[in-house]
Amino acid sequence: TMQEWRTTLQAQGFYIGDTLELVDNTDIFDQYISEIDRRLYRSDDHRYRNSIRNKPQLPMTIPYTEIEARQALIRENNWEIFQQWHEIHIADTYFRSITEKFITAAYPQTIEHIDDLIYKDSFTLYENNDFICLHEDGDNPGRLCVLLIYLNTTNTLNTGGELLIQDKMGRIHTVSAHRNNFAVLDFTRHNLSHAVAVVKNNYRRYAYICFVHDPTELSKPVNKLRQRLKTVNG
Repeated sequence: TMQEWRTTLQAQGFYIGDTLELVDNTDIFDQYISEIDRRLYRSDDHRYRNSIRNKPQLPMTIPYTEIEARQALIRENNWEIFQQWHEIHIADTYFRSITEKFITAAYPQTIEHIDDLIYKDSFTLYENNDFICLHEDGDNPGRLCVLLIYLNTTNTLNTGGELLIQDKMGRIHTVSAHRNNFAVLDFTRHNLSHAVAVVKNNYRRYAYICFVHDPTELSKPVNKLRQRLKTVNG
């Protein structure tokens, strides 16, 4: 399975799997799932990601207490929403250890400097009408991948919230927002378009998401050039 992680990511730019490939002790994993709702709503770091098309002056993330005011502003001005969902940023050692297990297998070149990797992770919650439009993530030198692990306890049907991945041929691959599903997108050789379908029927879509960066990649000539061009072009 670990060899499949690497070869699949290199070939097609994404991997979809069962969380049991990553987790050794399901009891501990289930314990974390049972606590996720409490951790989201009782955290002072709870933020609402809400970005509006063609309104760069508006903050992309706002405190939980400002959601109603932002939604009223959107309705009054008939603005188009690009994405909206809840998140908290937290350095969780348990989920980072799971991420590291995947990284060392899929990107073995990182083993010798695994402690230098940068993890930008969060827990996310999508409720009714939350979504992300289809997009690419842009130029991110040094980014290896992003890993998404669903933290739901059920396999309820007709919930929305699926991760949608568009491959190089334009085909859409769907990852249901259900227990035991996880997915990874590669950014070392690929930058596939992806989206999150609108959540419906009062479903609550929980997930752990982690963007992994390798700072040693930034020292490579090709990435130094990309960084200079990015600076020059604003």
